[in-house]
Amino acid sequence: MSPRRLRTLGLALAIATGSWACTSSSDVKLLQVDATGVLTGLAYLDNNGNGALDGTDKPYPQLKVALTATRGGAVVQSATTDSTGTFRMTDIPVGTYRLDLDPGTLGDSLRAVDQAEDLTIRGADTAQVDFGVSFPVLTFEEIRASAPGRRVFTSGIALNPRPNFSDGVVHLQLDSAWLRTINVARAPINTGDSLRVLGRTKIDNGQTVLDDVTTFTLVSIATIPQAVQKSTAVAASADGGRLDAALLRVRSAEILDTATVDGDLTFHVDDGSGPLLVVLRSFLQLDASAVRPDTVIRARDLTGLLTPRVDETGQTHWRLLPRGGADVSLEVKQADLVVKMDPDTITVQRGDTLTFRIVTSNAGPLGASGVQVVDTVPGGFTFVSATATHGTYDANSATWALDTLAVGKSDTLNLRAVVVDSVGVRQNRVRVLAPSRQVDPNGSNNADATNIAITPAPTPAPIARAGAPRADRVWVRREGHAERPPSRTEGSGG
Repeated sequence: MSPRRLRTLGLALAIATGSWACTSSSDVKLLQVDATGVLTGLAYLDNNGNGALDGTDKPYPQLKVALTATRGGAVVQSATTDSTGTFRMTDIPVGTYRLDLDPGTLGDSLRAVDQAEDLTIRGADTAQVDFGVSFPVLTFEEIRASAPGRRVFTSGIALNPRPNFSDGVVHLQLDSAWLRTINVARAPINTGDSLRVLGRTKIDNGQTVLDDVTTFTLVSIATIPQAVQKSTAVAASADGGRLDAALLRVRSAEILDTATVDGDLTFHVDDGSGPLLVVLRSFLQLDASAVRPDTVIRARDLTGLLTPRVDETGQTHWRLLPRGGADVSLEVKQADLVVKMDPDTITVQRGDTLTFRIVTSNAGPLGASGVQVVDTVPGGFTFVSATATHGTYDANSATWALDTLAVGKSDTLNLRAVVVDSVGVRQNRVRVLAPSRQVDPNGSNNADATNIAITPAPTPAPIARAGAPRADRVWVRREGHAERPPSRTEGSGG
């Protein structure tokens, strides 16, 4: 009968580990069979962790194996692989067995590839098996909990390309977990590749990573990784370390400062929750001239990989490392401020009190800060008082300080003044100044004016004096001579 190779797809055949020892011949006789068969095998190191013998795998020499009966657990034969990783067992009684590997001959953290089925020996049959040993496959959480120095496999999605990171670091994501791999062997890794990686656990800057890593691409650009949005304060603490190696995004952050450290541009950003350090590494060759603590420039979106750095005092500092120019988006902050004035009348007289109603609003797109409105009471008027829905009015500088004004919001100042001129036209002009940390994109609505007409008071009617003619006594000139009106006696009829 021709030899028969026993294999499974994806897993090596019939391998288990455990303690074992040879038994006596009397144990073998319990099987009560006369026919025998031959078993040959090849032990290999499953170098890429795929559970199958392929071109990347190498023979594994000096591995002790035992053929153990599935019923009763008796060890029928044992052997040791030679330099080519092969062994041979003869005169095996017909039966069903499993191959056990001596864990004492497995170096490092190797283990047998999970068995798929039992091995059956038939009479006069030569069976051949390929069985592999490999490193354990762990989740990111299991890797973080592992002691340093353990060699393991894991899988994930690449968050950055290997070629453009001169420090040989590739961050991986699997669901909502992340892992840094360092000293990655050169390979054409792209963002979104599905990878299987083999590396050794190591503590790096206080966090567990995989070191000395070999990668195997399972699917090229399997997905487009999405960044997790967090506040700058949460990113700066890495949420207690749980966000180590994560791809994060922070938004709408002020640029607080800039500096050059070891050729890298570093700066802090703050979205109002707390500062976060961002590092633009020099090997990315980005034009960072626009990154500056300008009062009207801010970071609209910053995306990057979160990594720790332990200083000489042992304190951990978390940094956001953009992967390229597309991860840095700046904007000029804009706030369209509008001012309107509406007096309660446009015609007044001396001594009247007039109220100028001034409304300032923000048409966006961003909130404004350091907002100031100037309204100087014109000549012919004297300031009386001012009341505002927000902010304060300083009569000495004629300035209404609002401080901040949110998008879509408005505030009102009621400015009261008394008329001191007798006649004329006076213009009251109001203007809103440019905000201190934004650019106003529309200057046409930053001022308003109203003309106020001051009219003379009407002449009062004369007051009759004693002995003066009555007002109803008038002379009528008739035919060239004046005729006196009849006297009261004359007009009384007698």
